[in-house]
Amino acid sequence: MPDRSDPPLAPRDPFEAVSRASPVGIFHADLEGRITYVNPRLEALFGLGEADLHGRAWLRMVHQDDAVTLLAAWREANAARREYEQEFRVVLPDGRVRWLHGRSAVVCDAAGEPVQTVGTVEDVTARRVAVERMRGLLAISDALARALGAEDVARAVAEHAVPVVGARSAIIMLANEPEQALTLVGRGLPGQHEADWTRVPLSARVPAADVMRDGRPVTLKSPDEMALRYPHVASTWDTLGARALATFPLEVEGRRFGAIAFRFPRPRAFSEGELAFLRAVVQQCAVSLERARLFDEARAAREAAYEANRAKSEFLARMSHELRTPLNAIAGHLQLVEMGLHGPVTPGQQDALARVGRAQRHLLALINDVLNLARLETGRVEYDLVPLRVADALLDVRPMVEPQLATKQLAFDVELPEDAGAPTLLVWADRDKLVQVLLNVIANAVKFTAAGGRVRVHLAPSASTPEHALISVRDTGVGIPADRLEEIFDPFVQVNSTLTREHQGSGLGLAISRDLARGMGGDLTVESALGAGSTFTLHLRRAVLDDGTTTDRRTLGPRRAGVERRSGGDRRHDAR
Repeated sequence: MPDRSDPPLAPRDPFEAVSRASPVGIFHADLEGRITYVNPRLEALFGLGEADLHGRAWLRMVHQDDAVTLLAAWREANAARREYEQEFRVVLPDGRVRWLHGRSAVVCDAAGEPVQTVGTVEDVTARRVAVERMRGLLAISDALARALGAEDVARAVAEHAVPVVGARSAIIMLANEPEQALTLVGRGLPGQHEADWTRVPLSARVPAADVMRDGRPVTLKSPDEMALRYPHVASTWDTLGARALATFPLEVEGRRFGAIAFRFPRPRAFSEGELAFLRAVVQQCAVSLERARLFDEARAAREAAYEANRAKSEFLARMSHELRTPLNAIAGHLQLVEMGLHGPVTPGQQDALARVGRAQRHLLALINDVLNLARLETGRVEYDLVPLRVADALLDVRPMVEPQLATKQLAFDVELPEDAGAPTLLVWADRDKLVQVLLNVIANAVKFTAAGGRVRVHLAPSASTPEHALISVRDTGVGIPADRLEEIFDPFVQVNSTLTREHQGSGLGLAISRDLARGMGGDLTVESALGAGSTFTLHLRRAVLDDGTTTDRRTLGPRRAGVERRSGGDRRHDAR
């Protein structure tokens, strides 16, 4: 075996010539795994000279996590006289880890007995790193996709990003513009150092503040470079075991809002490939943090809107209650005057008192509508759902709408299944609430139907949903524009201001009616076209189906109102 310390001589052995020129490592080893020959390429792969490798068991250089499995498989292949192939890690003298792909075969003597093994070794670190990085990016993406806040992002970075990039740890700092400082997110530092880095002024001379100001990454390859550029914090990094540092700005669509710093356990010369991978990881973190910020802002806005709506509802409820007291007193005094308890009343005075009474009742109705809406919005309405005949509810409604029907000479048709000899159709409903809904819908139809028109009430099982019954109220009135149908259930929205001025009302009747319908487990919908009348349909759960089975009351009541409301979507009203 030539001495590698001497100037290389041109080999006379063809194998030696090929071995020296080979781009892959070549080795010979005895059956115990002790190396007997290596070529120059293998020396370079292991980072050792031939003198260091000769007689050395190759297993001593294998990473401890791979050694046991590798040795067992190698011995099994040798015993079976077959080739062996495996990827494994080796630890270089400087502590770095390299991935190798090895192939070996048994060499036998003339008697067929194995005497040694020969093989080749290739460096596959770049490929393995690329695969691991891709897997790591997928794992990071999955973890960050589930993150709902900055703390979640920090945990995902610690659990997934840090191992993938080979760092010891990472910290995330976000800009606090009012304080002109960076604040630490999560717990990326040991307790004794966390207090020092919880808040860092943007003017500070540290990598996180520098990248926040300049927008350029800061990479420090070794402790010497760290001490040279940032001597005032070098001792802290040394205590944390940081031997290299990479700090990047967090930026989305041109908005820079923080920094992320990775600390590495040994010196590191960052290649372009490594920096590109780190940038990809940082960009994912930045996008996730921006999404988390928007989520937090949206949640805060929803909570603020909910609180404002609750305060408004409480105010309306209190004011409505307070206003009813003097209005009731006015009604009482009107009755006393009309009865002549304060002296004779002339016909002219009677007419004036009647006008005052109508105004008082109208104002009281408006206040009652506001109070009912406030109760619904604060969830203070109770429902006592029982099997109910719709005809019974209509008996209560009819006397209240007949004066208006007579005044406008409107035909009023009611079609119920039992009128035609069909079995009684029962629905789950709160009688008082059902009466209120029917009264609002029928009164709305009367209000917007011209004299001589028709209002028709029809009850039938739903053809598409047999467990529901449909109570439809159709009129021959002015109708509603197709593009405004969804607005008629919103409180205080005037779809047609001209009609609203002509027909007085609070504009809350249909808003309240839909909420009450949903509170009873149903819904209120509308179909209409301008000039062609409108059909309002009340959907309610049937109490008894056609096969005689009874639907489950436990899912319906009694209960408090719990109608979900969305801005501009679910709540509409009658301001045609």
